[in-house]
Amino acid sequence: MPIDSATLATYEDPHAGWTRTHYLLTDVFHALTGKPHPARPAPPSRRRDPVETKRREGLLQERARRREQELEQLQRG
Repeated sequence: MPIDSATLATYEDPHAGWTRTHYLLTDVFHALTGKPHPARPAPPSRRRDPVETKRREGLLQERARRREQELEQLQRG
């Protein structure tokens, strides 16, 4: 889609409409000035959702428990 399309304009995503060329030009700006380009969108947060983190930890603990049971059964029999 063209960067000035109405469809992209309706999204509030700061990355919408940014092409590889836009990112490369802001990198050149940064290389020449030592400052990040003010219009470059911020990267997405690396923090995970605490609910999702807890869910994944629970799944890993359950998997470890099942694996321990399997190993105990193999040692017994």
